[in-house]
Amino acid sequence: MNVSKEELYDLLQYVAIATVCDVVDLTSENRIIVKEGLKRINLNILTKTTLFLKIAIKILKLIFNF
Repeated sequence: MNVSKEELYDLLQYVAIATVCDVVDLTSENRIIVKEGLKRINLNILTKTTLFLKIAIKILKLIFNF
């Protein structure tokens, strides 16, 4: 299977959620998977929030002629 590291990192957030949902002990590799997955989730949330705010500001500028 030819999968790039970036593609695997993109899936890490889902693997972290699945690991927590399986209610497994958060030791060794499970802890690392969840920790790194949560980092990816937080990064995605910040990125999407920033994008949303930029769009909202542009809309407000159009409406109020800033």
